[in-house]
Amino acid sequence: MGRTFATGEDAAGRDHVVVLSHGIWERRFGADASIIGQSVRLNREPYTVVGVMPASFQMLGFTPQVWIPLTMNVANATAAARKDRSLYMFARLKPGVTIEQARAEMVTLGRRAEEAFPESEKGWGVMVRTLPDFLIYGFGIRSGLAVMMTTVGFVLMIACANVAGLLLARAVGRRKELAIRGALGAGRLRIVRQLLTEGLVISLLGGGLGLLLSYWGIQLVASGMTFNEAISAVPLKLDWSVALFATGISLVCAVLCGLVPALNASRTDITTNLKDESRTASAGRSHSRLRTVMVTGEIALALVLLVGVGLLFRELFVIAHQNLGFRPDHLLTASLSLDNVRYEGAPQQVSFVRDLIPRLQNIPGVEAAAAASNLPSTGAGDVTLHIKDQPDPASEQAPTALHYVVTPEYFRAAGIGLWQGRSFTETDNTSAPPVVLVNREFVHRLLHDQEPFGKQIGLDVGGSAPEWRQIVGVVENVKTYSEATREEPNVYEPFLQHPVSSFSVLIRTNFDPNTLASVLRSTLAQVDSDLPLSNVMSMAAVLERQKAGNPLFVHVLATFAVLALILSAIGIYGLVAYSVGQRTHEIGIRMALGAKNQDVLRMILSQGVKMAGIGVGVGLVLALPLPKIFGAIFFDLHVNEPRLYFAVPVFIFLVAIAATYIPARRAARVDPMSALRQE
Repeated sequence: MGRTFATGEDAAGRDHVVVLSHGIWERRFGADASIIGQSVRLNREPYTVVGVMPASFQMLGFTPQVWIPLTMNVANATAAARKDRSLYMFARLKPGVTIEQARAEMVTLGRRAEEAFPESEKGWGVMVRTLPDFLIYGFGIRSGLAVMMTTVGFVLMIACANVAGLLLARAVGRRKELAIRGALGAGRLRIVRQLLTEGLVISLLGGGLGLLLSYWGIQLVASGMTFNEAISAVPLKLDWSVALFATGISLVCAVLCGLVPALNASRTDITTNLKDESRTASAGRSHSRLRTVMVTGEIALALVLLVGVGLLFRELFVIAHQNLGFRPDHLLTASLSLDNVRYEGAPQQVSFVRDLIPRLQNIPGVEAAAAASNLPSTGAGDVTLHIKDQPDPASEQAPTALHYVVTPEYFRAAGIGLWQGRSFTETDNTSAPPVVLVNREFVHRLLHDQEPFGKQIGLDVGGSAPEWRQIVGVVENVKTYSEATREEPNVYEPFLQHPVSSFSVLIRTNFDPNTLASVLRSTLAQVDSDLPLSNVMSMAAVLERQKAGNPLFVHVLATFAVLALILSAIGIYGLVAYSVGQRTHEIGIRMALGAKNQDVLRMILSQGVKMAGIGVGVGLVLALPLPKIFGAIFFDLHVNEPRLYFAVPVFIFLVAIAATYIPARRAARVDPMSALRQE
């Protein structure tokens, strides 16, 4: 409805037009069709609504509610602006232009920019991606998807091995039928084609059932992908590409499952099999060896999966229970963004904070209230810094630190301990000498454990020349991100000396902080009734949101690992049970010659123990590099849990023994007379 932006509406003076999303048009304006041409207020300024986007307009992981023109001015051409990399660039390729051609042109432009502005562009490259590929890159899920697809592949291989084992057993039972077909003129190729066709039918039926179950699976996965709006906005649905992929996998499975049994069956000796009248004759050493190899491989793959999932689960457990360096309990947080109409300059921003924070501190039950440019352990932005009396390294090697701007009560509100020196006070304002606080990691990494007091540092913020600021205190380390174990150098500036327009408020209470949300809103309304408050939630909820898809990821992997273990147990049981059935006559002879039930039980159990032992050994060898592999593909993941390499093999070994015991016990109860009467 309406239109999008017209040519020239990105110029100053003509840029106060807005396009609404379909969702906000329905929720906020009641789907009013007369909204076109009306004026709405954004950041206290009037904007004219020129259009409403259709409900079908979705950019996968991007969830904007309104669009306004991007206006470029003189300030956007400064050296400081060239260091601002907060914009996304979207483009639609012309017909006939490939992504490779676009990438080559953009790389050329990036190289020219580096030559023209080496100070800001050196070391930065250009990457052109399709939107789906960009989302995978931006969400940081490429490694997780690779691990998940590898896990699915392992489970598929185990399932194929089980089906191949069943087809081998079936082919053994059909030896005489296949021999008759061969005697009547059927060639080897025709027999192979027949058996492959049977395997293809099984695979296609399984693939079709899998597609039907995938509808339920998609709903299950979608219900677990609600940890943020961007992921929730990504549509999950079956399309032709998924159907074709499933069909292709079914064909591959048909070949994997049916080719080896078909080739073995086609090599049958016609004369021998036609003379063999025994219904319980041995399947042959080659068939038994092949099935044993496949079951042993299943055990090895199941062990690798269980160890891998165990390592990831253990690391995520450690991360979830680590000491973040601050106290997230009883802490309420919210986000504020001061507009440029009423709070254009630093004095107005400082005045607002000086008015708001005391009001919050006077709320009954509040222990401390503060404002900060970033919440702790939420991934603050970094800033390039200079240390006085030390030579500046090359621009691409300049030291950096995570940058925070905080009010004096921030460390008390967040529960961050002071290690040395002093904290900020109300006197650290624009009339006082510039000061900063740093953390212990800053002293260790950037000052090389030298005495920090008296040191002066300059921060590249705002595009102006760095102002020397004296270190007056050192605080304890805080984890850079709640879902990581690393600690980075931190530098803290007093809000009264360097105010920012967008910040968060932190309120420490002695009761459930969520009950304070309405009081926080009413207190803000006393200061500025038109200022919106967003992301009102406890710090515990903030940290829970940052877990993103980690719980879902581990649960899916654990499900596949358990499925692999069950399939392996079924494979062992099937092989041993089939072996017992084929050797019933032999077992009857052994018992008739004096073998006891315990001897038969021990003989059958030894078969399963041997397979389990070999499979566990192979699996352990394959699982040994997993900590290094995970450390290489997952940033800041340090996996090391030696106990898993003992517990998982023992567990799999016990499962294998249990799967072997059932047919072994049945074999031990064979009646020798009945077994000897069998042909």
